[in-house]
Amino acid sequence: MGIYEEMGVRPFINAKGTNYTREGGTLMRASAAKAMAEAAQQFVNIEQLQVSLGEIIADMTNNEAAFVSCGAASGIALSLAACIAGTDEELADCLPHTGDMRNQVIMPGYARGTEADAAIKSVGGHIVNAGDGDGATPQQFADAFTDRTAAVLFTEYVGTDPILQDVADLARERKIPVLVDGACAIPPKENLWHYTGTIGVDGFITSGGKSMRGPQTTGLVVGRSWLIEGCRYHASPNMRIGRGMKVGKEEFAGLFASLKDFLEEDPAAAESMQRDQLSVIRRSIEDRNGIEIASDDGLSMRLVVDETVLGISGGELAIRVYEGEPSVLIFGRGNMVIIGSAYLEKGQERTVVDALEKSLQVTG
Repeated sequence: MGIYEEMGVRPFINAKGTNYTREGGTLMRASAAKAMAEAAQQFVNIEQLQVSLGEIIADMTNNEAAFVSCGAASGIALSLAACIAGTDEELADCLPHTGDMRNQVIMPGYARGTEADAAIKSVGGHIVNAGDGDGATPQQFADAFTDRTAAVLFTEYVGTDPILQDVADLARERKIPVLVDGACAIPPKENLWHYTGTIGVDGFITSGGKSMRGPQTTGLVVGRSWLIEGCRYHASPNMRIGRGMKVGKEEFAGLFASLKDFLEEDPAAAESMQRDQLSVIRRSIEDRNGIEIASDDGLSMRLVVDETVLGISGGELAIRVYEGEPSVLIFGRGNMVIIGSAYLEKGQERTVVDALEKSLQVTG
Protein backbone atom coordinates (compact mmCIF):
# COMPACT_ATOMS: atom_id res chain seq x y z
CA MET A 1 0.00 0.00 0.00
CA GLY A 2 1.35 3.42 -0.99
CA ILE A 3 1.34 6.56 1.12
CA TYR A 4 -1.70 8.01 -0.67
CA GLU A 5 -3.68 4.82 -0.20
CA GLU A 6 -2.82 4.98 3.49
CA MET A 7 -4.28 8.48 3.52
CA GLY A 8 -7.43 7.33 1.79
CA VAL A 9 -7.00 8.67 -1.77
CA ARG A 10 -6.00 7.11 -5.09
CA PRO A 11 -3.16 8.60 -7.15
CA PHE A 12 -3.76 8.93 -10.89
CA ILE A 13 -1.86 9.21 -14.15
CA ASN A 14 -2.25 12.71 -15.57
CA ALA A 15 -3.32 12.36 -19.21
CA LYS A 16 -5.30 15.59 -19.09
CA GLY A 17 -2.25 17.66 -19.96
CA THR A 18 -2.87 20.30 -17.30
CA ASN A 19 -1.07 21.01 -14.03
CA TYR A 20 -3.72 22.70 -11.93
CA THR A 21 -3.27 22.96 -8.18
CA ARG A 22 -6.36 20.86 -7.46
CA GLU A 23 -4.80 18.07 -9.56
CA GLY A 24 -1.60 18.02 -7.53
CA GLY A 25 0.22 20.54 -9.69
CA THR A 26 3.25 18.62 -10.86
CA LEU A 27 5.56 15.69 -10.25
CA MET A 28 8.54 17.11 -8.37
CA ARG A 29 12.02 16.52 -9.73
CA ALA A 30 14.21 13.97 -7.94
CA SER A 31 16.84 16.69 -7.53
CA ALA A 32 14.33 18.86 -5.67
CA ALA A 33 13.31 16.03 -3.35
CA LYS A 34 16.97 15.30 -2.61
CA ALA A 35 17.70 18.95 -1.87
CA MET A 36 14.70 19.17 0.45
CA ALA A 37 15.75 16.09 2.38
CA GLU A 38 19.24 17.55 2.88
CA ALA A 39 17.89 20.96 3.91
CA ALA A 40 15.59 19.35 6.47
CA GLN A 41 18.58 18.15 8.53
CA GLN A 42 19.90 21.59 9.56
CA PHE A 43 18.70 24.88 11.01
CA VAL A 44 19.09 28.14 9.09
CA ASN A 45 18.04 31.79 9.40
CA ILE A 46 15.05 32.13 7.07
CA GLU A 47 15.43 35.88 6.50
CA GLN A 48 19.06 35.43 5.48
CA LEU A 49 18.07 32.50 3.27
CA GLN A 50 15.41 34.58 1.51
CA VAL A 51 17.86 37.41 0.80
CA SER A 52 20.77 35.20 -0.23
CA LEU A 53 18.79 32.88 -2.49
CA GLY A 54 16.94 35.86 -3.94
CA GLU A 55 20.26 37.37 -5.03
CA ILE A 56 21.34 34.08 -6.59
CA ILE A 57 18.05 33.58 -8.43
CA ALA A 58 18.07 37.19 -9.66
CA ASP A 59 21.48 36.54 -11.22
CA MET A 60 20.29 33.21 -12.71
CA THR A 61 17.26 34.87 -14.31
CA ASN A 62 18.78 38.22 -15.37
CA ASN A 63 16.65 40.25 -12.98
CA GLU A 64 17.31 43.02 -10.48
CA ALA A 65 15.95 40.96 -7.59
CA ALA A 66 13.95 37.85 -6.75
CA PHE A 67 11.73 36.55 -3.96
CA VAL A 68 10.58 33.01 -3.10
CA SER A 69 6.89 32.85 -2.15
CA CYS A 70 4.64 29.98 -1.06
CA GLY A 71 3.01 29.71 -4.47
CA ALA A 72 2.12 32.14 -7.24
CA ALA A 73 -1.05 33.36 -5.50
CA SER A 74 0.90 34.46 -2.44
CA GLY A 75 3.44 36.08 -4.76
CA ILE A 76 0.61 38.15 -6.23
CA ALA A 77 -0.72 39.06 -2.78
CA LEU A 78 2.68 40.13 -1.43
CA SER A 79 3.50 42.06 -4.61
CA LEU A 80 0.22 43.94 -4.26
CA ALA A 81 0.93 44.61 -0.58
CA ALA A 82 4.22 46.13 -1.70
CA CYS A 83 2.44 48.27 -4.31
CA ILE A 84 -0.22 49.44 -1.84
CA ALA A 85 1.82 50.00 1.33
CA GLY A 86 5.46 49.78 0.30
CA THR A 87 7.62 49.42 3.38
CA ASP A 88 5.68 52.02 5.36
CA GLU A 89 5.03 50.50 8.78
CA GLU A 90 1.89 52.53 9.46
CA LEU A 91 0.31 51.60 6.13
CA ALA A 92 1.45 47.98 6.40
CA ASP A 93 -0.23 47.63 9.78
CA CYS A 94 -3.56 48.68 8.21
CA LEU A 95 -3.69 45.87 5.65
CA PRO A 96 -6.08 44.47 4.54
CA HIS A 97 -8.13 47.52 5.57
CA THR A 98 -6.97 49.94 2.92
CA GLY A 99 -9.68 52.62 3.31
CA ASP A 100 -8.72 55.63 1.21
CA MET A 101 -5.23 54.30 0.46
CA ARG A 102 -4.04 53.83 -3.10
CA ASN A 103 -5.57 50.36 -3.47
CA GLN A 104 -7.05 49.95 -6.95
CA VAL A 105 -5.72 47.22 -9.25
CA ILE A 106 -6.54 47.53 -12.97
CA MET A 107 -7.08 44.20 -14.73
CA PRO A 108 -8.32 43.28 -18.21
CA GLY A 109 -11.97 42.29 -17.92
CA TYR A 110 -11.24 39.09 -19.83
CA ALA A 111 -8.68 37.97 -17.22
CA ARG A 112 -11.01 37.87 -14.24
CA GLY A 113 -11.96 34.75 -12.31
CA THR A 114 -8.51 33.34 -11.54
CA GLU A 115 -6.53 32.95 -8.33
CA ALA A 116 -5.41 36.55 -8.82
CA ASP A 117 -8.84 37.89 -7.81
CA ALA A 118 -8.69 36.28 -4.38
CA ALA A 119 -5.02 37.19 -3.90
CA ILE A 120 -5.67 40.85 -4.62
CA LYS A 121 -8.67 41.03 -2.32
CA SER A 122 -6.79 39.28 0.51
CA VAL A 123 -4.49 42.29 0.99
CA GLY A 124 -7.22 44.90 0.55
CA GLY A 125 -6.93 45.51 -3.17
CA HIS A 126 -9.97 46.66 -5.14
CA ILE A 127 -10.18 45.35 -8.70
CA VAL A 128 -11.15 47.68 -11.54
CA ASN A 129 -11.89 46.19 -14.95
CA ALA A 130 -10.47 47.63 -18.14
CA GLY A 131 -12.69 46.54 -21.01
CA ASP A 132 -14.81 43.43 -20.62
CA GLY A 133 -14.84 39.72 -21.32
CA ASP A 134 -14.56 40.38 -25.05
CA GLY A 135 -11.41 42.47 -24.88
CA ALA A 136 -9.72 45.67 -23.78
CA THR A 137 -7.68 48.46 -25.35
CA PRO A 138 -4.71 50.44 -24.01
CA GLN A 139 -6.94 53.53 -23.98
CA GLN A 140 -9.41 51.78 -21.68
CA PHE A 141 -6.55 51.16 -19.25
CA ALA A 142 -5.47 54.79 -19.50
CA ASP A 143 -9.04 55.90 -18.81
CA ALA A 144 -9.14 53.64 -15.71
CA PHE A 145 -5.99 55.14 -14.16
CA THR A 146 -6.61 57.38 -11.16
CA ASP A 147 -4.62 58.70 -8.22
CA ARG A 148 -5.76 55.58 -6.32
CA THR A 149 -4.36 53.10 -8.85
CA ALA A 150 -1.83 50.90 -7.04
CA ALA A 151 -0.93 48.58 -9.93
CA VAL A 152 -1.89 46.96 -13.22
CA LEU A 153 -2.07 43.17 -13.32
CA PHE A 154 -2.07 40.99 -16.43
CA THR A 155 -2.49 37.21 -16.44
CA GLU A 156 -0.43 35.43 -19.09
CA TYR A 157 -0.85 31.90 -20.43
CA VAL A 158 0.44 31.14 -23.94
CA GLY A 159 2.19 34.05 -25.62
CA THR A 160 2.26 37.70 -24.67
CA ASP A 161 -0.97 39.67 -24.49
CA PRO A 162 -0.84 41.96 -27.56
CA ILE A 163 -1.73 45.08 -25.57
CA LEU A 164 0.63 44.46 -22.65
CA GLN A 165 3.55 46.49 -24.06
CA ASP A 166 1.38 49.53 -24.81
CA VAL A 167 -0.28 49.36 -21.38
CA ALA A 168 3.12 48.98 -19.67
CA ASP A 169 4.38 52.07 -21.48
CA LEU A 170 1.30 54.08 -20.47
CA ALA A 171 1.56 52.92 -16.86
CA ARG A 172 5.25 53.78 -16.71
CA GLU A 173 4.44 57.37 -17.70
CA ARG A 174 2.10 57.53 -14.69
CA LYS A 175 4.58 55.73 -12.42
CA ILE A 176 2.06 52.91 -11.95
CA PRO A 177 3.61 49.44 -11.37
CA VAL A 178 2.76 46.65 -13.80
CA LEU A 179 2.70 43.03 -12.65
CA VAL A 180 2.32 39.84 -14.67
CA ASP A 181 0.71 36.73 -13.19
CA GLY A 182 2.65 34.07 -15.07
CA ALA A 183 1.78 31.05 -12.93
CA CYS A 184 1.25 29.08 -16.15
CA ALA A 185 3.53 31.17 -18.42
CA ILE A 186 6.61 28.95 -18.29
CA PRO A 187 7.96 27.29 -20.28
CA PRO A 188 9.61 28.90 -22.10
CA LYS A 189 12.25 29.66 -19.50
CA GLU A 190 13.00 32.94 -21.27
CA ASN A 191 9.77 34.33 -19.82
CA LEU A 192 11.56 34.59 -16.48
CA TRP A 193 13.33 37.63 -17.92
CA HIS A 194 11.28 38.49 -21.04
CA TYR A 195 8.53 40.37 -19.21
CA THR A 196 10.76 42.26 -16.79
CA GLY A 197 13.46 42.91 -19.37
CA THR A 198 12.03 43.23 -22.88
CA ILE A 199 8.60 44.55 -21.93
CA GLY A 200 9.75 46.32 -18.79
CA VAL A 201 7.10 45.27 -16.25
CA ASP A 202 7.92 45.67 -12.59
CA GLY A 203 7.26 42.10 -11.51
CA PHE A 204 6.74 38.65 -13.03
CA ILE A 205 5.15 36.07 -10.74
CA THR A 206 5.14 32.35 -11.42
CA SER A 207 4.77 28.95 -9.79
CA GLY A 208 7.72 27.02 -8.44
CA GLY A 209 5.74 23.84 -9.02
CA LYS A 210 3.84 23.21 -12.24
CA SER A 211 6.22 23.22 -15.23
CA MET A 212 9.30 24.08 -13.17
CA ARG A 213 8.63 20.87 -11.20
CA GLY A 214 9.79 22.21 -7.87
CA PRO A 215 7.78 22.05 -4.64
CA GLN A 216 4.15 22.85 -5.44
CA THR A 217 4.07 25.07 -2.35
CA THR A 218 6.57 27.54 -3.84
CA GLY A 219 6.38 30.49 -6.17
CA LEU A 220 8.78 33.03 -7.58
CA VAL A 221 8.60 36.81 -7.94
CA VAL A 222 11.27 38.42 -10.12
CA GLY A 223 11.62 42.07 -11.00
CA ARG A 224 12.43 45.47 -9.58
CA SER A 225 14.38 45.74 -6.35
CA TRP A 226 11.78 47.97 -4.66
CA LEU A 227 9.07 45.37 -5.34
CA ILE A 228 11.10 42.50 -3.93
CA GLU A 229 12.03 44.55 -0.86
CA GLY A 230 8.32 45.15 -0.32
CA CYS A 231 7.52 41.44 -0.69
CA ARG A 232 10.09 40.56 1.97
CA TYR A 233 8.79 43.31 4.25
CA HIS A 234 5.23 41.97 4.25
CA ALA A 235 6.17 38.27 4.24
CA SER A 236 6.79 35.58 6.85
CA PRO A 237 8.50 35.48 9.30
CA ASN A 238 7.57 39.15 9.77
CA MET A 239 4.37 39.87 11.70
CA ARG A 240 2.53 41.41 8.77
CA ILE A 241 -0.14 40.50 6.20
CA GLY A 242 1.96 37.66 4.79
CA ARG A 243 2.82 35.96 8.10
CA GLY A 244 0.75 32.91 7.18
CA MET A 245 2.38 32.64 3.73
CA LYS A 246 5.31 30.64 5.06
CA VAL A 247 8.09 29.09 2.97
CA GLY A 248 10.08 26.43 4.82
CA LYS A 249 13.82 25.95 4.50
CA GLU A 250 13.13 22.69 2.65
CA GLU A 251 11.01 24.45 0.01
CA PHE A 252 13.71 27.06 -0.59
CA ALA A 253 16.18 24.25 -1.30
CA GLY A 254 13.75 22.34 -3.50
CA LEU A 255 12.93 25.38 -5.60
CA PHE A 256 16.61 26.21 -6.04
CA ALA A 257 17.42 22.70 -7.23
CA SER A 258 14.48 22.55 -9.63
CA LEU A 259 15.18 26.01 -11.04
CA LYS A 260 18.77 25.04 -11.82
CA ASP A 261 17.59 21.96 -13.70
CA PHE A 262 14.81 23.89 -15.43
CA LEU A 263 17.23 26.50 -16.77
CA GLU A 264 19.71 23.88 -17.97
CA GLU A 265 17.42 21.33 -19.61
CA ASP A 266 16.65 21.06 -23.32
CA PRO A 267 12.92 21.76 -23.77
CA ALA A 268 12.97 20.34 -27.31
CA ALA A 269 13.94 16.88 -26.05
CA ALA A 270 11.09 16.79 -23.53
CA GLU A 271 8.58 18.00 -26.12
CA SER A 272 9.75 15.37 -28.62
CA MET A 273 9.02 12.61 -26.11
CA GLN A 274 5.61 14.09 -25.32
CA ARG A 275 4.72 14.22 -29.02
CA ASP A 276 5.74 10.59 -29.42
CA GLN A 277 3.58 9.64 -26.44
CA LEU A 278 0.51 11.41 -27.80
CA SER A 279 1.12 9.78 -31.17
CA VAL A 280 0.93 6.34 -29.53
CA ILE A 281 -2.41 7.24 -27.94
CA ARG A 282 -3.73 8.69 -31.18
CA ARG A 283 -2.89 5.59 -33.21
CA SER A 284 -4.81 3.44 -30.74
CA ILE A 285 -8.08 5.30 -31.31
CA GLU A 286 -7.92 7.08 -34.69
CA ASP A 287 -9.63 4.27 -36.61
CA ARG A 288 -12.25 3.48 -33.98
CA ASN A 289 -15.87 4.02 -34.92
CA GLY A 290 -17.61 6.57 -32.77
CA ILE A 291 -14.57 8.76 -32.13
CA GLU A 292 -13.56 11.74 -34.23
CA ILE A 293 -10.24 13.50 -33.67
CA ALA A 294 -11.34 17.12 -33.92
CA SER A 295 -7.92 18.68 -33.31
CA ASP A 296 -4.36 17.62 -32.47
CA ASP A 297 -1.47 20.02 -31.88
CA GLY A 298 0.98 17.23 -31.06
CA LEU A 299 0.77 17.67 -27.29
CA SER A 300 -2.99 17.65 -26.80
CA MET A 301 -5.90 16.32 -28.84
CA ARG A 302 -9.61 16.98 -28.67
CA LEU A 303 -11.95 14.10 -29.41
CA VAL A 304 -15.65 14.06 -30.22
CA VAL A 305 -17.45 10.98 -28.94
CA ASP A 306 -20.59 9.61 -30.65
CA GLU A 307 -22.66 8.25 -27.79
CA THR A 308 -25.04 6.47 -30.17
CA VAL A 309 -22.13 4.31 -31.40
CA LEU A 310 -20.11 3.83 -28.21
CA GLY A 311 -22.90 3.79 -25.68
CA ILE A 312 -21.16 6.36 -23.45
CA SER A 313 -20.60 10.12 -23.59
CA GLY A 314 -17.28 11.89 -23.38
CA GLY A 315 -17.96 12.79 -19.77
CA GLU A 316 -18.80 9.17 -18.92
CA LEU A 317 -15.62 7.98 -20.62
CA ALA A 318 -13.56 10.33 -18.46
CA ILE A 319 -15.26 8.94 -15.34
CA ARG A 320 -14.61 5.36 -16.42
CA VAL A 321 -10.87 5.79 -16.98
CA TYR A 322 -10.56 7.77 -13.75
CA GLU A 323 -12.32 5.06 -11.76
CA GLY A 324 -10.34 2.28 -13.44
CA GLU A 325 -7.20 0.58 -12.21
CA PRO A 326 -4.84 2.32 -12.49
CA SER A 327 -6.67 5.62 -12.40
CA VAL A 328 -6.14 7.89 -15.43
CA LEU A 329 -7.20 11.53 -15.56
CA ILE A 330 -8.51 12.95 -18.85
CA PHE A 331 -10.94 15.79 -19.53
CA GLY A 332 -14.48 14.88 -20.53
CA ARG A 333 -17.64 16.93 -20.80
CA GLY A 334 -20.69 16.28 -22.95
CA ASN A 335 -19.44 14.64 -26.12
CA MET A 336 -15.94 16.11 -25.86
CA VAL A 337 -12.75 14.53 -24.53
CA ILE A 338 -9.30 16.12 -24.24
CA ILE A 339 -6.13 14.06 -23.79
CA GLY A 340 -2.70 15.63 -23.26
CA SER A 341 0.78 14.20 -22.89
CA ALA A 342 2.60 17.06 -21.17
CA TYR A 343 2.67 15.34 -17.76
CA LEU A 344 2.98 11.69 -18.70
CA GLU A 345 5.99 9.83 -17.37
CA LYS A 346 7.93 7.56 -19.72
CA GLY A 347 5.85 4.52 -20.64
CA GLN A 348 2.59 5.83 -19.21
CA GLU A 349 1.17 6.36 -22.70
CA ARG A 350 0.72 2.57 -22.89
CA THR A 351 -1.22 2.61 -19.64
CA VAL A 352 -3.47 5.33 -21.04
CA VAL A 353 -4.09 3.25 -24.17
CA ASP A 354 -5.04 0.24 -22.05
CA ALA A 355 -7.37 2.33 -19.88
CA LEU A 356 -9.13 3.75 -22.91
CA GLU A 357 -9.43 0.30 -24.50
CA LYS A 358 -11.11 -1.08 -21.39
CA SER A 359 -13.47 1.84 -21.14
CA LEU A 360 -14.39 2.14 -24.82
CA GLN A 361 -16.40 -1.04 -24.90
CA VAL A 362 -19.87 -0.65 -26.31
CA THR A 363 -22.37 -1.18 -23.54
CA GLY A 364 -25.12 -2.06 -25.95
